[in-house]
Amino acid sequence: MDDAFPPSPPQAVPSNVRVRVFETPTAQGHVGMKILLLKLDHIGDFITGLEAFKIIRHGFPGAEITLVCLPSLVPLAESTDLFDKVKGFAFVPASKEMAQTSDRGETAQIENFKALLDEPYFLAADFRHDPQNRFGLDHVEARYRAAFGANTTKGLDIIVPTMEWDVPSGAVAAGKNMPLHAETRLTLLAHAITDSLLEKALDADLFHTVEDLSDITSFRALESQSRMKIGICVGAGSELRQWKSDYWIKLLPRLATLHNALFVFVGGPEDKEESKKITACLEPDGFVDLTGQIALEYVPAYINALDAYIGCDTGLTHLAASLGIPTVNIFAGVSNVSVWRAKGPKVKTVYAELGCAPCHKRLKSSCPYDNICMNIIIPDIVFACFQEVIAIRPAASNEGVACRVAREN
Repeated sequence: MDDAFPPSPPQAVPSNVRVRVFETPTAQGHVGMKILLLKLDHIGDFITGLEAFKIIRHGFPGAEITLVCLPSLVPLAESTDLFDKVKGFAFVPASKEMAQTSDRGETAQIENFKALLDEPYFLAADFRHDPQNRFGLDHVEARYRAAFGANTTKGLDIIVPTMEWDVPSGAVAAGKNMPLHAETRLTLLAHAITDSLLEKALDADLFHTVEDLSDITSFRALESQSRMKIGICVGAGSELRQWKSDYWIKLLPRLATLHNALFVFVGGPEDKEESKKITACLEPDGFVDLTGQIALEYVPAYINALDAYIGCDTGLTHLAASLGIPTVNIFAGVSNVSVWRAKGPKVKTVYAELGCAPCHKRLKSSCPYDNICMNIIIPDIVFACFQEVIAIRPAASNEGVACRVAREN
């Protein structure tokens, strides 16, 4: 643990630091979006992939989905109604005949494959298990590419670890290391695609409802407010993950003036002092400080009563985002932003792109760069993200917003 070591000596701030935002685009749904699925396998492999294809079809009901399969499987694929277009391609596996052909033969196969396509695609996914026999994905113009592979596999945006050759010889007979069935592996890839590219909200009914809290005075008072209610959580469970109190003090009055906002401070008992430091700089009628006052089982109902939320990398930020509350997630360089950013249909996660991130440290004294990953995220950036996230219109039912974009500020 890093607090067992002496503080790191100060070092020069890394150059070329960029602040970036994972954001939900304002384009709604995915009607007309083009998706390419590759399943250049035999009939048994195709059958085991049907559940995975159903997941893709259900996740993107308005998309135009094209399947490329072996010519002999085209009639069967067309009969499923899972695809808008089915195209046959006589694929020659790279590990067999193709390896014995000339470069011109391989080039001709690539040209024939490209002739089938209607590029560009939003997503191209290869559902072959063995990456050594993968063909075509590298030659497709697509915003996102998905397949089985290793973390070091180049050219892939969504990767499910290869599971084809990782079971020791004799392990199955010994009843150990039972491998996942081929169908299960393919559904994992399909879920990885939909969960990565579709932001969905949790059902608030999973938790206590408004009726359950009807006798709680603080909840009734909050619910009756006509002003824009903005949740604020200043804590993050680690000092490296916290945003500077001076930044909160600069940001909140600006939001209050523009939106006639009421700030609702939430968090655990350990966040009380930091909340008091910030509320002391606000108008007395401009906030409600519920920090440390709400039983955890009732927190979701309070969060769900908000109009928007701003917080750092902490559990309540994940909760607000997952409930569909417009959320700005101020993210430290402690954890991997791709893995641990808040997810939901109306979220912007702002973070600093640094070579030292993720550092997995806990204490500011262990950071040689004076917590630059949070200090460089100035109030103007968070203000701009907030203005954008509250403008995101809700997607139609079953049409989750279909991508995430990294853009430089």
